[in-house]
Amino acid sequence: MKRLVLNQIVIYYVTSKETKKIKNKGYMKDTTLKQLVRDRNGQPRGMVVATVIDGSIRFGWSHTNTKAGDRFDKRKAFTIALGRAENGWGPKTKVPVSTVKVLNKMYTRATSYYKNVPVFGV
Repeated sequence: MKRLVLNQIVIYYVTSKETKKIKNKGYMKDTTLKQLVRDRNGQPRGMVVATVIDGSIRFGWSHTNTKAGDRFDKRKAFTIALGRAENGWGPKTKVPVSTVKVLNKMYTRATSYYKNVPVFGV
């Protein structure tokens, strides 16, 4: 960490080498659980996430519409799933069966990982 003094104002900044050290030590730890949804052939089609928001466990999911010609993108899937975890996904949303199976497994995994944290909506 470098120190720079300008007219009695002290500014601390981190160089790129130090950022890599911080990331490798785990100081910027992300505790979001992620699981890919795969089709029969083992190809990724979606993602399910579990994270703690406002003191409760929330779940989100995304699924690629391959019939419409969409291709799976891991970053986009994570963004959509995390958005649904933060904002909710509504009572009338139809969730694909393969995603429901992974959601059920993620529920079990998240409740054991985030001990003593209530599940949102349950």
